[in-house]
Amino acid sequence: MGLENEENIIKESKNDLSKFEPLYNFYYLPIFYYVYKRVSSREEADEITALVFLKALENISNYQFKGLPFSSWLYRIAHNTIIDMYRKNKTTRVVDVSTKQIESIAVEISEPYNDELVQQLIKSFDKLSEEEVYLLELRFFEERRFKEIAEILSVTEESLRVKLHRLLKKIKTMLTVNEML
Repeated sequence: MGLENEENIIKESKNDLSKFEPLYNFYYLPIFYYVYKRVSSREEADEITALVFLKALENISNYQFKGLPFSSWLYRIAHNTIIDMYRKNKTTRVVDVSTKQIESIAVEISEPYNDELVQQLIKSFDKLSEEEVYLLELRFFEERRFKEIAEILSVTEESLRVKLHRLLKKIKTMLTVNEML
């Protein structure tokens, strides 16, 4: 679905909510998988995904097209909904990662990749804030562009690049400290 087509569907949806269906059909599975990777069960993912689309539908009149995919807005809603759920239920957050994704962080911080490094990186996630882990997920695990991440997080691209640089530096420092222990 192209951006121009999305923009037209969004405009139509603001006047007639039944026109929202193509957006729902196109983005349901990506949003579901995004949520599912962050929660502990399929039932939770189904519930949260339904809530994301309900919130999007209820607030479509407030949506402003900024030249980015509509999905950026949906991901922001999903992220906030997941955070709200964890706060409300006081449960532990799930992060699903692959070796390839960990390797991309190792390359970024210029560390030689090995099994020990993988374990150290995974342990370092426990010491990071929710926002920091989320930033790593968006950039390295989901391989999103800076512009889209900035939109999802409601920050400027420049601010985002600075945050990511500082976060990677922090992780590298944490790994160095672990080596000394």
